[in-house]
Amino acid sequence: MCSTYLIIGCSALIVYIALMVSAMLTDKEWKFGKNYISDLGVSKRPSTRYMFNGGCIVCGIVFALCMIGVIVSSEPTLPEYVMLILSVALGLFLAGVGLFPEDKITPHKIAAASYFIVRFAVLITMLLLDISNQQFILAAVTVVAIAVALICAKMLPFPTTEVIWVSLLGVVLLHYIVMI
Repeated sequence: MCSTYLIIGCSALIVYIALMVSAMLTDKEWKFGKNYISDLGVSKRPSTRYMFNGGCIVCGIVFALCMIGVIVSSEPTLPEYVMLILSVALGLFLAGVGLFPEDKITPHKIAAASYFIVRFAVLITMLLLDISNQQFILAAVTVVAIAVALICAKMLPFPTTEVIWVSLLGVVLLHYIVMI
């Protein structure tokens, strides 16, 4: 796979994570386990809103474009192609979360729910690719991450579970880094 696009795409995800964490830390009203992550996009603090929404939009678009670059510049197998198309959708739905903050209720819910569903589909596709490529350690990490997320979804309130599900982005990022 074309490593330049993957490096830029991974960098976009890292910047998104940094901006999201910065937004969490700068908004004194946002509380882990009490607030949804999307609450950052409608914060009373303009800097928090700009970091979160801007991070979602810019990083999502850059990530989607990079995944398109990987598709165009390489010859992915069918399973890799499916994973890359899902990754393009992941980036576009992330951008949608920022374009339609929580106060724009219906479009935001569609973008946010689609983002979570597609990220889960990306993880499952990556898991299948790991198994077929005999990358069993990476497959094990993915299985553990998915299991923890599903257990947390069953046992914890949604705002806490949402943060854990967002942390699954780190597992997705790990897969892309290994592909470089």
